[in-house]
Amino acid sequence: MADGDAPRRQPWPLGRFLKTAAFYSPLAKLTGASRPDPGAAVAARRAAAAAADASPASSVAAAATDGGGGGGSVANVVLVTGAAGGVGKRVVGRLLRTRPDLTVRALVRDGDVAAATWAGAGVDVDGAIAAGRLEVVVSDLWNLRAPFFDRLAAVVSATGTKVGPASGDTPSREKYYQGITFYPPVIVEATPQTVEYDGVKALADGLGQWVPPPAEEQLELLPVAGDAAAAVWGALDDVVMGGVSESEMRVGSADGGDALTFTGTVRVANSGGFASARTVGFETPANVGGYDGIVLRVRGDGNRYKFILRCDGKWDGISHCHSFDTVAGEWADVRIPFGAFNTVFRAKTLSDGAAVNPRRITAVQLMLSKFEYDGALNPAFTPGPFAMDVARIAAYRAAAPRPPVIHVGTGGTTRLLRRDEFPDLAAQPPAVRMNDALGRIMEWKLAGEDALRASGFPTLIVRPCALTEEPPRGYRGLAVGQGDNMTGKVSRDDVATVIVDALAAVGRRRRGGGGGGEGGGARGVASLTGGVTFELATVPEGTEGDVGSWEELLAKLEKDGETEGKRTYGPFPFVPQ
Repeated sequence: MADGDAPRRQPWPLGRFLKTAAFYSPLAKLTGASRPDPGAAVAARRAAAAAADASPASSVAAAATDGGGGGGSVANVVLVTGAAGGVGKRVVGRLLRTRPDLTVRALVRDGDVAAATWAGAGVDVDGAIAAGRLEVVVSDLWNLRAPFFDRLAAVVSATGTKVGPASGDTPSREKYYQGITFYPPVIVEATPQTVEYDGVKALADGLGQWVPPPAEEQLELLPVAGDAAAAVWGALDDVVMGGVSESEMRVGSADGGDALTFTGTVRVANSGGFASARTVGFETPANVGGYDGIVLRVRGDGNRYKFILRCDGKWDGISHCHSFDTVAGEWADVRIPFGAFNTVFRAKTLSDGAAVNPRRITAVQLMLSKFEYDGALNPAFTPGPFAMDVARIAAYRAAAPRPPVIHVGTGGTTRLLRRDEFPDLAAQPPAVRMNDALGRIMEWKLAGEDALRASGFPTLIVRPCALTEEPPRGYRGLAVGQGDNMTGKVSRDDVATVIVDALAAVGRRRRGGGGGGEGGGARGVASLTGGVTFELATVPEGTEGDVGSWEELLAKLEKDGETEGKRTYGPFPFVPQ
């Protein structure tokens, strides 16, 4: 056939059309054919995993293997940097009082000074150390080592540049900590660049270097070995619309391993151009709620394939599709988050269509097609023979979240970069007004925040307004904002309370396998999949705020993708030039 010539029309294979219709017909059961129910099998596997997970032996094994850091022990350590500072010492004390399940690893530069500080805040330092509840690490952010991250459940980053009144202060820094009367400040020790950026970035780098990626749980959605594995799959090719392509799902791969092989020939004659294998409809919808997506283990041939889920139980209804490329002869794991599926109807995208319902999967399909979506061509498509081995079809999720980082920032951090919004510097907090005199402190604070945001770890950045030693007001006394627009003041005790409450789920093992798998109880920063940044201040005396608990506060917050991710005032990650 010459280039540009259309393929000649070929005889339509009526026999294969009838075979397809018979396989998927509800009347097929009348023939006595025995077919597994994949959804019921998924439910049985979840129940078995839940029973094993709840057993005493499993709990002991989990305690020996769970953990964000190395060491092979349960992850129950909260690393607190700046642990002897105004907020840090309160976080240490509150964790020791309220979380007997956690160990506090306090990073300080002077152990004796830190111990005296904690004792002054009511902590039984010797008792906490003897009980294994408190570990004192004398070092700094520029000398981090792998053992600092052992058994890590979370990090509270409360390190800040040491600033004091130019006129001097008392040994206990009373002028600095009171936060009400303004005293012209100076940098007392290391520069803001060294502390706010170099030190915080060293922490982020340490997390990346010494905290391994979380383990992954998988739940088999469809088996790939044995005759029963192929029994639920049928050929659904373009023969149903007059084409002549053909395919089948075979048991066993080219090298004899446990796998299914989706193979056949795609032909574009008769206006065709696709071959697919589709399961029969699941009598019991497969419930993989609580998982993050679908993982396929495949060895392809260089073609781009589609993986398709159906959730509405209809034969010709809405489907959820994801295209993926393969490399000829190479095995690869293809992870498809549920949010990455396109909702389509007959390959046309539905912009307002319902998303995948992982609790109700009613059919699965693999396809090689000339077309992508909305009439676009598959850029990797080549007609002719094809073959792809499939060694795994499963739902996946992280067995435990990565250790979250809660960072204490400062309200006003971005305002010098948003001068068009804040032209009157005299109305801004002192650190904003005196940014240059204080070594560009606010700019370096933003750079440190961004270093944590870019780390890949769940990050909660709390930006309190002017910190004071005033009595706590509680949640009803707090105002919460996002966008770095708030001014005012807030008690260090209230900030520490919010931080510790945000750690609610940290150190409490995620139970895998059974049930919905989506957890319950108090929601903490460990439930975040990205970053969140917010500001705190107190409401005026005699009034109440609109949050009464950490859960209510968290419900009000948008993730950084909706706030910091849309910034126009500077690049990400930001580093002062």
